[in-house]
Amino acid sequence: MKPQAVEPQASYTMLFDYDGSGNLIYLGRAGIGSLTGNPVWQIKKLNYSGSNMTSIQWAGGNESFTNIWDNRASLSYS
Repeated sequence: MKPQAVEPQASYTMLFDYDGSGNLIYLGRAGIGSLTGNPVWQIKKLNYSGSNMTSIQWAGGNESFTNIWDNRASLSYS
């Protein structure tokens, strides 16, 4: 499923990516106007057991805005 853009919150643009069951898996945010191929994204991954969300992990293990949204599936999360 392709990511969907939503209205910016504060001074950020947020992107969401869902799995085939409709569960939100990745949530990213960056400054308004940021390109998805630039290393300016804060990305978190939501983990599920069935339909219940069980944990949230951060790309690179931290909340920094240094990740590339286009690479979200291959990043390391903790």
